[in-house]
Amino acid sequence: MLVIDLQKLESLCNGIPYSTYFSLFDQVVLPVLCYGADVWGYEQTERIECIQLKLLKRILAVNNTTPNSAVLAEYGRYPLYVNYLTKCITFWLKIIINMNDNRLVKQCYIMDYNLHLSENLLSRYGYNYV
Repeated sequence: MLVIDLQKLESLCNGIPYSTYFSLFDQVVLPVLCYGADVWGYEQTERIECIQLKLLKRILAVNNTTPNSAVLAEYGRYPLYVNYLTKCITFWLKIIINMNDNRLVKQCYIMDYNLHLSENLLSRYGYNYV
């Protein structure tokens, strides 16, 4: 695992604490990247993942060939697909639990479920009983 010298890291970031970078990323960039993930977030997207990884590698000042898992673990961050898969599943649960059966969105979900198209994501991660 990489060892971080916090003073050296802050000097690389022009004196700005790295926690500020993460806070800005989570509050400004992440909502843009995950916009609409309720609908499209059922599969991992490499284009979105590379944005966070580039930021982390730049802050750490490591080579692009450094393993992604090592960089994520060093900062205690998760891949972004965890965020948008969670949004997608949360949206499905809202449809199933809170919506009336006469709503168009729920009717589409039921039709999709009956065709076994939406079952793949939940069963892939061990939640096929939902």
